[in-house]
Amino acid sequence: MNNILPIEVQALVMVKEFMQRFDYDDEPYPIGGEYFGVWGFSDEFWDFQNIITALKSDITPESLSKWYWSSVDKAGKDETVINLKSWIKGARYGTRS
Repeated sequence: MNNILPIEVQALVMVKEFMQRFDYDDEPYPIGGEYFGVWGFSDEFWDFQNIITALKSDITPESLSKWYWSSVDKAGKDETVINLKSWIKGARYGTRS
């Protein structure tokens, strides 16, 4: 990640804050070099907007992980996926909220 623009540095700062708060250890990398797009780390891929949404909320690492992996499972079955903002507001799979 050499020669990145100052605005891209800000994106990287937010991603690293997300990783620290939610207990990720791997080095993050922007997919396709798009700092405000999708980031990869560990065996997960995170949209930058979801990173910001998580940081602005009081969601726990456990709840965030449950949302992520439930969403991956649902998407793999071509089922409806609950977005992170709705999850934070209380929406859950198998219930009406």
